[in-house]
Amino acid sequence: MDTSGHGYFNSYEFRHILYMLASQKNGIPGFRISNATFNAIVMRYSDKDGQVRFNDFVSCYIKLRTLFDTFKTKDPAGHGRARFEFNEFAVLTMYS
Repeated sequence: MDTSGHGYFNSYEFRHILYMLASQKNGIPGFRISNATFNAIVMRYSDKDGQVRFNDFVSCYIKLRTLFDTFKTKDPAGHGRARFEFNEFAVLTMYS
């Protein structure tokens, strides 16, 4: 939620909206990421001032959703580990 009304998310708002969306009925079940992973996501999708614009947020959410859904298919027991061949990994990370 853009609580400031400036048309972008700061990192606090960005984290909050990701977790809020994940908890929705059609969200990302089991969405948990470390602070280091979150910081990498913010660095990738924010501008130099740490602001995430709406279109970048949508791109990020779609990519995260795809990554989590794909990972789940490779980890049916839910242990947090999956095995990928290199080409599968490359396609997933390059084109999702």
